[in-house]
Amino acid sequence: MRDELPPVPGLAERWGSPTHYLNAAYSPTEEELASIARSGTQIDAALIARIGGVADVVLQDGRTLRMNGLFTQPNTLLASPIAEQLGCALEDGPMGRFIQVDEGKATSVPNVFACGDAARAAGNVTLAVADGAMAGFGAHRGSIF
Repeated sequence: MRDELPPVPGLAERWGSPTHYLNAAYSPTEEELASIARSGTQIDAALIARIGGVADVVLQDGRTLRMNGLFTQPNTLLASPIAEQLGCALEDGPMGRFIQVDEGKATSVPNVFACGDAARAAGNVTLAVADGAMAGFGAHRGSIF
């Protein structure tokens, strides 16, 4: 998967630090934090001209809001065309398209398995690891039965 950030100048250069996923387990105390929207249902991106300094939000009216950290929720895109080239069914999720799988991580194409963020509506490291184990088990089971 690859992330597609909101089109705010300066945001991509700060991705990972000091900008984090909106659902990241980052909980600083007594710090100024901002959340930058990615959808049309929120107007944050329309008000923000750019990100400067460490994590300063520069508004279109010229005001600068000094922040210590930023949060945003990027769209996610499949980084490889392989699933589509193989004919795997895809689903639309809240953050982007992902590969449709069953409980055993089998795709719609026989003997093709998918796991992790590529096969989930939302990314999560722990679940991605578990998905990998399930996909391996499914592939092994499929090869002997």
